[in-house]
Amino acid sequence: MPISVKIFKPAKTATQSGLAKDYWQLSFDQEKSRYYYHLMGWPGLEEDTLQQLSLRFPTLIQAKRFAEKNNWQYRIVKAQQKPLFKKSYADNFK
Repeated sequence: MPISVKIFKPAKTATQSGLAKDYWQLSFDQEKSRYYYHLMGWPGLEEDTLQQLSLRFPTLIQAKRFAEKNNWQYRIVKAQQKPLFKKSYADNFK
């Protein structure tokens, strides 16, 4: 079964106001089934440590090349662009 990954540009956090997230992130898709530890009462994944790993790349092309070099199936998730409105300080007092 080939490994599948998702390549995306992460969204900014709620405390950020700038647009400085200029890297692409590669993370692994969840493939294993979930199960429940009956002794401790914890949910978990079946020996899937790839879920904890994510890689950062400066460009989309580098992320795609890395996935192709390792023979991983990848899908690219494009971020939606927020429309920017030009506004002056005087508009606050209209």
